[in-house]
Amino acid sequence: SYEEFVEGIKPVVDAEEGGAIGYAVMDGIFKQAVTKAMAEPQKPHALFIDEINRANISKVFGELITLLEDDKRMRWDAETLQWTGGLQVRLPYTHSQNPAEPLFGVPNNLYVIGTMNTADRSIALLDTALRRRFEFLEIMPRPEVIRLVGTADIPTPDGEDTIDLEKLLEAVNDRIEFLYDRDHRIGHSYFLGLKSYDDLERVFLTKIIPLLQEYFYEDWEKIQLVFDDLEDTTDTDGRPKAKENAIISYRLVRVSSLFGASDSHLSARRIYEVPPQIAPESIMKIYKGES
Repeated sequence: SYEEFVEGIKPVVDAEEGGAIGYAVMDGIFKQAVTKAMAEPQKPHALFIDEINRANISKVFGELITLLEDDKRMRWDAETLQWTGGLQVRLPYTHSQNPAEPLFGVPNNLYVIGTMNTADRSIALLDTALRRRFEFLEIMPRPEVIRLVGTADIPTPDGEDTIDLEKLLEAVNDRIEFLYDRDHRIGHSYFLGLKSYDDLERVFLTKIIPLLQEYFYEDWEKIQLVFDDLEDTTDTDGRPKAKENAIISYRLVRVSSLFGASDSHLSARRIYEVPPQIAPESIMKIYKGES
């Protein structure tokens, strides 16, 4: 809220008065960052806001959203040793209590850096005014980072082969981009810090598969396509047959076995299953194209 970010009235317990509660104007995170940046004009300061698109931007920044613009920033004058120029405003809480307080402005050595996930539906709520005041830098998945910062080749449990995490991530993301869009490709962070096949298997079962379930809701065949789980041949229901080493398997349920009505208008249905464990060759086939 504005009260947490800029300034607001907060309850204060007075220990000397037996725990009596009073109220005082308290600086929020943004105002504190501004104060520190102004105290050290020769040093750059940064305020990081994770998932910035999840907030109601107009309510959090209030009138100060205008002060973020480059031409509205104050600049340090090395000759007079003072902050000059820019746009300075009165704050509703501070200046209502003490009109003589200096006006509030944002120095040009304070950088506000917000992060967001473009695949997040809440990005549609991002204020257009904020879009005009921020520069946007797209950060895409970088499979090569896996090898730079950690282990990129995970040995299989039997030790006879290794799983290439770079190629694995590239193959998965190429298929996601084709079946969905580029904004829903998964990040390389999923594969950072993995030390063993158990770690990789856990990431698949607890992170990647659930994420794809959300992406392709109720469309399990697309998840199978991402994992290269389907053969060119068709099953008895006329749809592509799953490979023997498929990660996502299914069983065909006949109408007669459920309802005893073989002449029903209902056709056979696929019941998909997420495995409790994944065989190494099932993961390797994703980028090797093995059947």
